[in-house]
Formats: sequence, structure tokens, C-alpha cells
Amino acid sequence: LILRPVYSQHSRDMVTGPQLSANDREYWRQRLRAEPEAWCAHEWVALATTPVSDNGNIVPRLFQMRSLVVAHGGGYHAMPGGLTRVPLQDDDLSISMQSGGRSKDTWVLLPPELPPPVELAGGAAALIHLRRPAPDLPSRVADNFFWLGRYLERTEAQAHLLRLIAGTLAEEGASTEPYALRPFFETLRLADSVYPLNLNGTQTLNLPAAEQELRDLMWALEQPNSLASNVARVERTAFRVKERLPGDVWNLFARLQQNHGAPEDPGIFLQKAFGELQDALAHLAAISGFMMDGMIHGYGWRFLDLGRCIERGLNMAELLRRVLGPIGAPPPNLLHNLLVGCECLLIYRRRYLTNLQVLPVLDLLACDDTNPHGLAFQLQRIQQHIADLPRKPEADPVGRPVDRLSLELSTMARLADPHQLAAADNIGARPAMMNYLHTATNELVALSDALGLEYFAHGGPEVTT
Repeated sequence: LILRPVYSQHSRDMVTGPQLSANDREYWRQRLRAEPEAWCAHEWVALATTPVSDNGNIVPRLFQMRSLVVAHGGGYHAMPGGLTRVPLQDDDLSISMQSGGRSKDTWVLLPPELPPPVELAGGAAALIHLRRPAPDLPSRVADNFFWLGRYLERTEAQAHLLRLIAGTLAEEGASTEPYALRPFFETLRLADSVYPLNLNGTQTLNLPAAEQELRDLMWALEQPNSLASNVARVERTAFRVKERLPGDVWNLFARLQQNHGAPEDPGIFLQKAFGELQDALAHLAAISGFMMDGMIHGYGWRFLDLGRCIERGLNMAELLRRVLGPIGAPPPNLLHNLLVGCECLLIYRRRYLTNLQVLPVLDLLACDDTNPHGLAFQLQRIQQHIADLPRKPEADPVGRPVDRLSLELSTMARLADPHQLAAADNIGARPAMMNYLHTATNELVALSDALGLEYFAHGGPEVTT
């Protein structure tokens, strides 16, 4: 048998049974007994060979031909020919294009006296059936759209904070104001990094360590939460629904991945980092615009936007918790950086001709449902999307977990009082705000899980889309 992982990210992740040694076969027997749900298997088909030109020589190669069929009337008709693929190596049973395989169109020439087997072009009297977005959506597609939205938002939020850090580090006196950057480093911090804040009583920022962590956060592909890793997740997930995305999006994906790594010269590092982050944010904004304007607003688009709203809500709750959660009044430069990182500084300046204060900042970012970057906006929009998703006719409107959780989140946002959230107790803590953010985070995570169980189950009778 040919074994493949159920949730493979690469087409070549396969185990070829006929080529295994005795020891390897025993290893795979034990592994399949331990995790049978993680693998699928299909029969190994002995492939024929075809002559192939290889460096001027005619050699035999295994080949596969992918046939094409056309729906016509009440059935299907096979097209003459197809796509023939051959591997780069003569023992490669996967015949993978990713590993260097080649392909050619295979034509079958009909005798001139025979008509084409299928009339593809309708005449003037052909009946055209008008179509709108299909009422159903494969669970696999819904799943990929949802996570594409989450990865896009995660990448954009990370790029905003990294740009904030790069710009602040380039300013004079950055090392003497470490608390203006500390919450953002904590939010983005790599698991095995050295924290760039010297806790030696002077409370200064370790600039070399901060720049090194910025390098890793941007370009270290081996780090799972670096910007480069998140961009790769976006591209990989988008590829799975490529036929449903606007064509111009793919040019932007290619540009998004065009980064040349951190420069060796430390003198231009921050300048290059800031410039690449500016470009990345411009491309991400263009991708979002194409998806908003170029996609039919059907169920696929709703799952995409649901993913973005949930991820943006989680990001905002985490930032507010780290910036406003510590006891005491945050310094103005920290509030300034919070608004810059959330793209809300200009909105704040237009509304309040005053110094930065906790109450109006918290109202703008947590309670204002007209601010598309704020938490309340996401919670309200989530409830609207959930209400428009398909459901079983017999389902209780508030009985499903997704309905209950979205309603609770929306209601919580409507009832939130910024004065109560900003109020500090006798030690300078804000318990109402922390409880609000903690509840929002837990319920957003629970809603993401509930959506997966309700709509993304790959098989079984519970799949509804």
C-alpha cells in the first residue's frame, strides 16, 4: 500500500510500502496501530513506462496520465488525451511536479471524417441556467477560508507591531525608555529568545539583543511565530482555495514573499527592516482589498472574514491586557505606541484634543463598535456572520454553541461600560477590564473550536456545509 498522512502539507509526504525493508515495514505496522486515524492508504498501482528524451537519450520512465471529463447532459464524456506526467528519477513512484517531474499535454488526433465526440458550444437555442452562489460549501473549503483569514490577520498584526518596534529602536533615546516597547516584545516574543530588557536596576533596553530578536521575528523561517513563517502559512493555505480567489491576489502573494533576509551591515538593519515591513503591510492591505472587492460575498467569504474577526479580537485583547493590565497608570509614550500599533492614533487625535489617557484609549480600542480595529467591532461583526451561516432547519436558534457564544460576545460588547473598565482599585489594578478581556479571549477561542466542530468536520453526518 501507499501511505499518506491525512493532514499532509506536502504532496511528497508518502510512504511506499513495496519499497520498505523488513524493519521499516514492522516500524510502520506499529505506528499505524498507534495512530490509525492519522493515515490513509491506497493500493499501489504498477505503472507502465513511456519513452522520454533525457539529455539526448531515449530512456524509459514511469508515467501517469491525468484524464479530463466534461459534464454533458445527464452524464460525463471523457476527453481525448489528457496530461501525461513523468518523474525526474526513474524510481520516483510519486511523480511529483514539486520534485522536478515534467508534464506534457497528450493529444489524440481523430480521423478527419469523424465529428468531435462532444458538442461543447451551444447553439442559439441552447438553454442557459442562471446561477448564483451555491447554497452549500465543502467543509474543506470553509476550513481553509477560515484559517486563511486568521493567518492573514495574524501576519498583518505582527507586521504592525514589528514596524512599531523597528521605528522606535531607530529613535534616539530608545534604550532609556524600555517600557514603551516591553509589552510588544512580550506579545511577539520567541520562545527561546533572550529578553532584551536588562533587569539590573537601570531598566535600560539592551539594543543589540533587541535588534537580534527583531531579526529573528522577521526573517527566521525556522521560528514558528516569525513573520516569514506566518507569510508561508498564508501562501500555503491560500493555495488550497486558489480557484476561489481573485487572480490579482497571486501577484501580491509573490511580492509578499520577496524578502532577501536580514542585512549583514548593522548600520542599515533598522532602515531595511522598516522598509520591508512597510512593503509587507502595503501588500497585505492590497490582498485584503482584493478579497473584499473581488470575492462573491457568499459562505466562503463569510468564513474568511470570520477568521479575521476572531484573530483581530484575540490580538486586541492580548495587547490591551499587556499594556493596560499592569498596576498603575501607563506612561504616555506606551499609550502612544499602543495606538500606533493598532492603527488608531489619528482617530484618537481627531476625537480628543488632549493628552493620552487610559479612559478614551480603552473606549476606542475595546468598546467603540464603529472602530474597525477595535475589539467591540469584531464581536459585533462575528455575531452578524454567524447569523447568516447555514444551519439545520430543526436547529434551536440559541441552542448551538456557535449561536450562544456569538450572542454572548455581542451582548458583552454592547453592555461594556468604558468608565467601569478603566476604573482602578486601591492598588491601581483594573479588575473589570481584566475580567472583560479574559472572558472575551476565552469565548473567542471557544467559538473558533465550535465553528470547527459545526462546519469543518471532514466527514460524518454532522457536516452541514
